[in-house]
Amino acid sequence: MKPNNPMEQLKQWKAASDKNLVSSGENRHQLQKAPPVAKSATGNGEQKAEKRKGKLFFNPLALKYSQISRQFQLIQDSNKRCLEVYPGDFHHKIKFRDEIVDLMNKLAGGGNLLNALAKDGNLSREDTAKLKYFNQANKYLLYKFSEVVEQIGALNSERSEQQKGSK
Repeated sequence: MKPNNPMEQLKQWKAASDKNLVSSGENRHQLQKAPPVAKSATGNGEQKAEKRKGKLFFNPLALKYSQISRQFQLIQDSNKRCLEVYPGDFHHKIKFRDEIVDLMNKLAGGGNLLNALAKDGNLSREDTAKLKYFNQANKYLLYKFSEVVEQIGALNSERSEQQKGSK
């Protein structure tokens, strides 16, 4: 019997999909380790695996704060759209990048200072946990900000090349 309540329908669907995962020998952990896939810029439906350099970023806050991560993605989409639609106004994004770099320096400096002070003093178990959570949040923000800074730098070099090519 199919319930009329959407929440009950969702619960039934989740229960059925969990049973299917268990019966097929897969689990959610294995599914989450799939390589990231990026859509092609042509929009023809082809997908290819995205290659990343260096250490992959993992912070538990990336999952907990999915909406904040989404906002950072929207910022990156906005930066790209600004270059495509309003190339003459891209100087605002460069100013934005400079502000982010300044904020990153202050966050990193404050985090280093706090960790140095924590090493000198005797911290309670609660304070040690708070410091750990602060460091996770600080690293999460620094990483997300660095992604935006790198993207604006890449878009700015692309813009410079376009300007040289048009002259």
